[in-house]
Amino acid sequence: MTRKSFQKNWSYTLFVEHPELYLPILERDKAKSKKEAHQLDKLLRRYNVLPPSKILDYSCGIGRHTINLFRLGYEVVGYDPSPAYISLAKQWAADLLGKGNNIRF
Repeated sequence: MTRKSFQKNWSYTLFVEHPELYLPILERDKAKSKKEAHQLDKLLRRYNVLPPSKILDYSCGIGRHTINLFRLGYEVVGYDPSPAYISLAKQWAADLLGKGNNIRF
């Protein structure tokens, strides 16, 4: 194998090994996530994807869209390779929706 084949992907380094570097951007964008989720809902409805349809939020980060799409009635699963972001997403969901919410991360 070549040396290059052993190099880690930049996204793994950034989001998994050093999630604190991008976290301020995710936190800043929480404020606009509700509006973005409404726009996603509008787009999904255009293609007849209606609540309670199942949605996978791949690379969900701290759950900004996962939580807001859940609030709109979708059954949402959030996935992210960063354990730190998933932990923050679970905490934020519990804070906003209560510990008994049905969002899966």
